[in-house]
Parts: sequence; structure tokens; C-alpha cells
Amino acid sequence: MVFDKSWQWSIDEDHLSKKNRKNILCYKEPNSCSNQLLTDIDRSWIITHMQNRRRERKSLQDYLRKNHKIFTLQYTLNVKRNEIERLENHLREEERLLIKSEKNIAEDLVLFDQFLDVSNRNASDAASRADEESRKKEELLNEIKQLQKILITYHNDQNHLIDTLKQSRRYQQFLFKFAPEEWHIDILKDLESQCKIRISS
Repeated sequence: MVFDKSWQWSIDEDHLSKKNRKNILCYKEPNSCSNQLLTDIDRSWIITHMQNRRRERKSLQDYLRKNHKIFTLQYTLNVKRNEIERLENHLREEERLLIKSEKNIAEDLVLFDQFLDVSNRNASDAASRADEESRKKEELLNEIKQLQKILITYHNDQNHLIDTLKQSRRYQQFLFKFAPEEWHIDILKDLESQCKIRISS
């Protein structure tokens, strides 16, 4: 192969391995006047180097593709891990609130049971007091009825005694009309003495 001008071969060092970098020759003949023919060794080196370069490009693209996939998977895993952690924290918080609610419900149930016990005791006490009061009321009503009967009997007896007294006084007045005067004086003295005894006692 013939080159009319001076040439320089350079390779991007970022894409080559260290071993290939050592084998790269930079050939430069700026003052050459004649045409230079490449030897077979040069041709084989250039062909080998170009093939290696293509392989390195492919391997670099594969490497970038794989890194992109790994990054995408890593990012997805991180997002899912963060979401799982957030959900676990939310679940723990919900469990804490649920345990707290269950504790409050248990305390409320205990208080409600105590309230029911007190209410039942109060209701039973009130029922027993009501029964006692009704029994006492019935006893009092029965006693009042008996006293009313006794009072009616006393009134009847009193009326009977008043009638008897009135009748006795009429008889007395009738007898006083026919009795002698000495007997009147003795009767009056007896009555006065009885009145004095009653007053003194």
C-alpha cells in the first residue's frame, strides 16, 4: 500500500488495554520525499489491531449495556426495597395503633363490666328497698284499717255511753225529785270529795 503523504497512526487510549498500548507504534516521517511501502508485518499488525479494536468496541457496548441493565435492576430493587420498607413501617405503625386500640377496648370493657356490676347491685338494692317499702306500706295500711275499725268501735261505744249517760241523768233527775234532802246533802259531799281527789291526783 502506498502513502503519498506522511502519516501518523494513533489509537484512542481509553478503549485499549494496557497490553495493546505497549504494542502501538507511532510512525512519522515528515521529511520523507519518496513513497513508502508497508511491509507484510505492518499490514498484519494493522489488520490485527483493527479487529481487536472492533472487538473492544463490541465488548465496550456489551459492557455498557450490561451496566445499564445492572443499574436498572439495582434501581428497581432499591425502589422496591424502599417501598417494602415503607410498607413495613406503615404496617408496624398500624399494628402499634391496633394493639393500643385493643388495649383501650379491653380497659373500656373492664370499666363497662364494673359499671354493669355497680348498676346491677344498685338495681337489686333499689328493688329490695322497694319491696321493703311496699311491705311496710301494706303493713301501715293494714294497721290504719285496724285503727279505723277500732276508732269506729270507740265512736260507737262512745255514742252508746253518751246515750246511757243521758238516760242515767234523766233517771237521776227523776230520782232526785223524790229523794229526801239529807240524801241530797250526802250525795253532794261525796261528789265534792271525789272531785278533790281527782284534782289532787
